[in-house]
Amino acid sequence: MDTSRIERALREGPPDEPVYVPGTFRRGRTGSAWTAFVTVAVSLALVAGVAVGLGLAGLGQRSGSPPEPTPVVMADLLGTWRTDVITRTQWIEGATAAGFDSSAISTFLEHEPIQDQVRYTLEFFTSETTGDRVSISGEYDGGPLEPLSAGAISLDSHGVMHYTEIVPGTAGPRVSVTAQVTINGGQLRFQILGLENASPDDQIANTAFFEMAPFRKAGS
Repeated sequence: MDTSRIERALREGPPDEPVYVPGTFRRGRTGSAWTAFVTVAVSLALVAGVAVGLGLAGLGQRSGSPPEPTPVVMADLLGTWRTDVITRTQWIEGATAAGFDSSAISTFLEHEPIQDQVRYTLEFFTSETTGDRVSISGEYDGGPLEPLSAGAISLDSHGVMHYTEIVPGTAGPRVSVTAQVTINGGQLRFQILGLENASPDDQIANTAFFEMAPFRKAGS
């Protein structure tokens, strides 16, 4: 038996196994520096993340949620409110946007004296004998204020107005309007939620009175 050959084979190992060279896989200075760099970078990222998170949390606590709007009450409405001037073209566009067709609008304008412009006025007041009331007037083409409608109103706890038209000398069902009322930035707006006992003309008229344009309090 060739013992020297066997010993040489054991030292060299299998032919496909890499030959071990002392020091080849030792972790040198470059590896240590890279590990240190990664460790520092991760630490800084964690610190920055915590700082940003705390900052955003503080911002959320400072800003908070916007307050809920306070429902309108009768005391907010008392007085006279007027729209800006509404041109005939703007009026027709507003009625069309509200869902009325051109035929109904043309029929209404046959008896509504809007040649060039109109401006609506609401006057809210309280009477000891008749309760809360509103009168509706219009100024056509720069002319004098003309009464258009009037009636009783009430406001529920959500700021929803219930208006019932009162026409002296008439009987039968009365036109009734339900509308959400809001005051924002000094502007009074209505969103009609329901119309009862209203003919096509009544529907257009009350939509024009309440929704055609925002109102501002006289003198403000």
